[in-house]
Amino acid sequence: MAQPGFWHRMRQIEITITQMCCSDHGLLHSLPDPNSPRPHSPHHNFMRFAEAAAWLSLFMCTASVLPACSKTPQSSAPAKEFQHLCQATTANNLVLDCAYRLGTTRLASSPHLRLIHASMSFEIKGESYMSLSLLIANEDTVRFVERRTVFIEIDDPQGKNYLRRALSHVDLSLIDPGGTRAFSEKLLVGSFLPGDYIISLWIPSPDAEHTYNSKRNFLLSGDNVADPETGLNRLAQFTVLRVPKR
Repeated sequence: MAQPGFWHRMRQIEITITQMCCSDHGLLHSLPDPNSPRPHSPHHNFMRFAEAAAWLSLFMCTASVLPACSKTPQSSAPAKEFQHLCQATTANNLVLDCAYRLGTTRLASSPHLRLIHASMSFEIKGESYMSLSLLIANEDTVRFVERRTVFIEIDDPQGKNYLRRALSHVDLSLIDPGGTRAFSEKLLVGSFLPGDYIISLWIPSPDAEHTYNSKRNFLLSGDNVADPETGLNRLAQFTVLRVPKR
């Protein structure tokens, strides 16, 4: 006869399977109640075999059934902020080298200026100088004539700002129609705590009255660069890892 301790183990396994595998869907049969009469077995290995079979059921259910039974809808798509962006994960130095496909001009402002490439590097811990380079093309037939200041900014996914610096050497009016121009900048940045961040270009209206009106911001073309909701041009996203203290 199986010992009482065996049936208690069986009951625990049953509860675990039921919780993990949606027993309300009728996917598994219950194991014997610990208070029901104990069946006799002529084999010494009965307990070992039964317990192994129960754990095998748990494994199979967890591997194949659980995702379909989950009470909480699961989305396979990443959060919007992290779709199709140039990405990097680091604990010390950040180095990004990002190329942008043609994409659509539907969201871009006029004249159509396209972001082709961006690269940057800086230290995560403590103050350092960020080296930044941008390659932008004027794919229109007219020159960009507005005197807009271009800013680089770094925010978290909730929109909290951690860095905003004017790029004094980036003058979009210098790009000839049909031409391409490279811009370089070096600027001081602070440290970043562990977490996720998004790097963007902010090109606000030259009219002081509409500086913070996102609908008046200038949007570049390039695959997934322009974000009409925030009025920002997304360059990349990075994650700062938490380093365990020793």
